[in-house]
Amino acid sequence: MNFENLIFSSHAIRQMFFMRINDREVRQAIAYGEIIEENLENTTFPSYLILDFVGGRALHVYEKFYS
Repeated sequence: MNFENLIFSSHAIRQMFFMRINDREVRQAIAYGEIIEENLENTTFPSYLILDFVGGRALHVYEKFYS
């Protein structure tokens, strides 16, 4: 998966700092996690809620694709 254009929102950065999650763990969740919710309609851009277990803990990642 290409992470060249991955952008973290200020909210995501705050949460990552608070929960001690690094960008490598987020990238791992996006690459290998399970999509547990899709929002392909009723929105301008498709978005996904992804679940992965990283370092023995559950990690939820909200991902939105901008074109």
